[in-house]
Amino acid sequence: MLASMPKLYGANEARAAEREERRLRGARRPVQLDVTITSVRGVEAPVAIRDISTYGCSIPPGADWLRMGAFVWLRAGGESAAVGIVRWIREEAIGIEFLRPLVPGGPGLACLIED
Repeated sequence: MLASMPKLYGANEARAAEREERRLRGARRPVQLDVTITSVRGVEAPVAIRDISTYGCSIPPGADWLRMGAFVWLRAGGESAAVGIVRWIREEAIGIEFLRPLVPGGPGLACLIED
């Protein structure tokens, strides 16, 4: 009896599948919002969110202490903080995934998310 084997994807197919999955999870909305990013050690830096979705956001580089895998808090003024993890760092931007998806119309950064 032969068992079916799972399909193995090449690197290009895997990246395309990942992009499509991310697109389906939530479209990013361009914004320009000044926030404070804080590390687990309490180091802070002012940054501007460039785009945001239910699941994450991107910021420009600038806080040289940010590393992939670092947990951070993003806060706009006195609003509640969104907790995230740095998922990627590129020359032009840093990607942060929220640990809890933002609820459209909710408090803090969630007010930027539309239904």
